[in-house]
Amino acid sequence: ERLKFAQLAKERTLRAQAEHELSRTMEAQKQGTALLDEQDKVSLPESMRQSIPETLQSSGLPGFQQHHCTRTEIEAAFEEGAPHLGLHPVECPQSSATLRSVLSLLFDTAAGGALICVADPGALRRVFDWHGGSNSQAAVPVVQSSDGGYMTDRLKGIHISDGRFATAFREFTEHSNNDRWPEDHPDEAARGRPKDGAFLLSNSGYRLKCAAKLLGLPPAAAFPNAGTKHQAALACASAVADAFVFVRSDSGTIHLAFKQRCGRLCVCALHE
Repeated sequence: ERLKFAQLAKERTLRAQAEHELSRTMEAQKQGTALLDEQDKVSLPESMRQSIPETLQSSGLPGFQQHHCTRTEIEAAFEEGAPHLGLHPVECPQSSATLRSVLSLLFDTAAGGALICVADPGALRRVFDWHGGSNSQAAVPVVQSSDGGYMTDRLKGIHISDGRFATAFREFTEHSNNDRWPEDHPDEAARGRPKDGAFLLSNSGYRLKCAAKLLGLPPAAAFPNAGTKHQAALACASAVADAFVFVRSDSGTIHLAFKQRCGRLCVCALHE
């Protein structure tokens, strides 16, 4: 009897610890911070793992419609629309050209992971506090520079199709051990600054904010087996009207997230 009682008490303790860690994980997602490290997770007996949700997917978040598209197919969808994707044609020639340029950056130029959001500037400002929370008392999502504004200043007035943009983007995505610009970089203003954050671009192809942390967006959907960058992409696509959000992993896989006309999130896994 004593042995059985001790086992039950141990299982209650483990369950309480696991529920506490789940609560911390969900709170971290809401604040735009990283998920708990693997070593922070509570080790549970196999018999208990089925009864305690371990991911945000099992905590009530909706799913999304997923498709696989080639680069050529998604370019054609931008031009002509794609009913099976819930995607209408992109009527503005400038916007269409910007989206093609983003694909070129991610497929042909990027050396590592990246997140790019293409949207109307007004739509972005309706969602985010553009001044990093300094002038707002409301609990609203915030755009915050991770590098003191270096990349935003460097790409001021440079169109996404310009070779200078591609050069800067490639350097930004060349990650090192500490994910910072090297201390011996030719541009002194870059030295030691973080290489982190999203690129927010206007439909016309000019940068709005670069190396930007998107903080405070509510989780929009569960993205199985993906990290915080992909979760942020889903949250941004859900919150910002008519946004196209591209995310590239360090391994080179590319996804596009957008909201269909019916309001449901769609994610396309892209490949050549």
